[in-house]
Amino acid sequence: MDDDGNECDAQEIGEDENMDDDVQNGNQEQERVNANNWRANIASNMWTDAMHMGS
Repeated sequence: MDDDGNECDAQEIGEDENMDDDVQNGNQEQERVNANNWRANIASNMWTDAMHMGS
């Protein structure tokens, strides 16, 4: 039963769970992209700093 007292079928519940999983997977993928960009930026800054120290 839903909040309004109506019965829900298993398919509706399954679809809701799938949508939640898709949102969570999308968030996780976005976090992975952000982390990779952050690491690449750190590496680039370290390389730039190292090149300036050598000159």
